[in-house]
Amino acid sequence: MLIRRIKRWMPYLVIAAGLALILLAYAANFKITEFGSMDETSPDTTTRQADGSEIFSFAAEDYGGMQKNIVFFTNHQLVWAYADGKPIYENTRTGGIWGRTTGSHWNFVAVPYGTKEIKIKLTPVYQNVRYQDCTFYTGKEQEAFYKIFAQSVITFFVSALIVILGFGMIVYWCIVHRKAEIGNSLLHLGMFSAIFGVWSANETDAMMLIVRDRIAASFMAYILLMLMGIPFVLFVREFLNIGDRKLWKVLFAINTCEMVFVLGLQFFGIADMKETLWLTHMMLCIALFYMIGCLLYKAFRHQIDRHAKISTVGMILLSAATVTDIVLYYRHIGDADLFGRFVFLAFVLMLGYEAAFYAVDTIEKGRKAKVYEELAIHDVLTGLYNRNAYMEDMSQMKSARGKMFVSFDLNNLKECNDEHGHVEGDTYLRNAARIIEKIFDPYGKVYRIGGDEFCCIVEHAARCPILFCIEVMRTEEEKYNSDPEHYPIHIACGYAQFDPERDESFEGTRNRSDVSMYENKSNIKQKMHIEDSRR
Repeated sequence: MLIRRIKRWMPYLVIAAGLALILLAYAANFKITEFGSMDETSPDTTTRQADGSEIFSFAAEDYGGMQKNIVFFTNHQLVWAYADGKPIYENTRTGGIWGRTTGSHWNFVAVPYGTKEIKIKLTPVYQNVRYQDCTFYTGKEQEAFYKIFAQSVITFFVSALIVILGFGMIVYWCIVHRKAEIGNSLLHLGMFSAIFGVWSANETDAMMLIVRDRIAASFMAYILLMLMGIPFVLFVREFLNIGDRKLWKVLFAINTCEMVFVLGLQFFGIADMKETLWLTHMMLCIALFYMIGCLLYKAFRHQIDRHAKISTVGMILLSAATVTDIVLYYRHIGDADLFGRFVFLAFVLMLGYEAAFYAVDTIEKGRKAKVYEELAIHDVLTGLYNRNAYMEDMSQMKSARGKMFVSFDLNNLKECNDEHGHVEGDTYLRNAARIIEKIFDPYGKVYRIGGDEFCCIVEHAARCPILFCIEVMRTEEEKYNSDPEHYPIHIACGYAQFDPERDESFEGTRNRSDVSMYENKSNIKQKMHIEDSRR
């Protein structure tokens, strides 16, 4: 019942959660914008130097004052600011082995009262960030902070939603994986989504304002980028079910070697991860090509199922966004993940829902299969194990040593059927089976192997007080038969313990048990005959 409800309401819950977060983001954007403001300004002069540095000069009379700030964004650049030749601000701390870079920063330079000229010097850490376009703003620090945060709150919330969906899929997989063997595609997609979401959130202006240690944030961003390819390849392999046994291992090994190589260059001071980022981008493109290859493989083999169709749509969107963002990154245009986070959210929603929906279906099928399996080995009328289960257990028995066989037979079932009909006869069978199971189930498995024939295989004969059990069974019979509305039950019983000197196999033990049971059956009939003659 719970699985069906999850299956029915899952798409609505996902859509509702997504809309709620987006509306919350818009509301936050609107509210924060009310408090934040800053004005764009331009330097009076710009001087470019041979080492790639740029010096921007501002006439400060128009916005001087202790509460006024010049606000600007730098990416892997050293920053110095001077008021009338005196240093008032610098951002030059690097990470050593963690990177020569200062990371990405929003810089707030307070302009002292009475300042006539402000000079800002930007020096690139890497050659590929020389002469970046830099936009300057003026405003009070707190108001500028709110304004910048408001401009990125939508993208931040989208990234946060991707992280939530990723961890949600991981938790969901952990829960349902215990109920059924559903594979690991949902787990891998959740890992990929969580990594992408954290990386994407780290690239937003909101996180750049909140997380002040930009060296650590920059290092983490590169690590997250390198980790993305592995779970993505694992997800594609399992989700599309192409039976790849070797290629994914090759890609895994290449990705691992690339990580070790890049980190080695970083820690030995040869090249920062920023300078080897093209290797990471290449690995991400290879992961995309792997997905494309898997889809082409399925198309060639005419195996285009629902998973492949949804993956094709997702692949087209994700590929377009990835290529666009990489191109914009190398051309130094805009956000590092301008389109990717929005397209990726759609990608995660589509494939995540499909993987979760498939997991629910698998659980439902597993539940039905378990029901059918139970029906195959259990007697429908009595609930005991049936003859199929008995034959299977006998064939799988490795050793009969220490085991006991107990045989049962119902004496007057035929008379019950003849006199009162088969409905009463079925009641007789169920009640007799309940008595046998109650007494002998703690010591072994109880089977119904024929119409009125039952048996119990006792695993450890030494632990079963057989005579006491038979005595208790007789007491239960008398208690049941004391009710005049019940058709009287008479259970014949015999037993035998495996004896390697007398039995070639456990089948011989069963034969001796049957002989003992038939003797008991005969004695019961004689006793019943005597009682009837006395009446």
